[in-house]
Amino acid sequence: MKEKKVRQLAANTIQPVEIFAVANDGIIIPQPLEIKSKHNSIHKTIAVLPFVNMSTSRENEYFSDGITEEIINALAKIKSLKVTSRTSSFFFKNKNIPVPQIAKELNVSAILEGSVRLSGHTIRITAQLIQAEEDFHFWSETWDRKLENILKYKMRSAC
Repeated sequence: MKEKKVRQLAANTIQPVEIFAVANDGIIIPQPLEIKSKHNSIHKTIAVLPFVNMSTSRENEYFSDGITEEIINALAKIKSLKVTSRTSSFFFKNKNIPVPQIAKELNVSAILEGSVRLSGHTIRITAQLIQAEEDFHFWSETWDRKLENILKYKMRSAC
């Protein structure tokens, strides 16, 4: 009987934990990379899809794109979170592709999508956070504000 000791960072731990595998004839000892599951490697990953401009004016498209960029920039400051680049996220703009397929192509576990509506002096931003593999919402929020100081509001919604 052979014994192999591997130091591996396990889920919900700060320090590496020793993992033991005992092998006998016909039993293969897993390599360290095999122990670390694929799910754990993409657990804290997100893509922010371009927010949809649902306003009557196409001129407000820049505002929707700006909201998306602000959110990407705010999320990118979280050290434990990997955020897909703006270029990769915007590749899916105006494309009708299922969330699980987008997530698979971007190798992320969560997708943030949303919409922006401007009407008169009021803005409504809706955002939904989706568990990508199973395509289920696990968070959603709507914000209604007056258009007094747009840049200040964009920064608040991004945080």
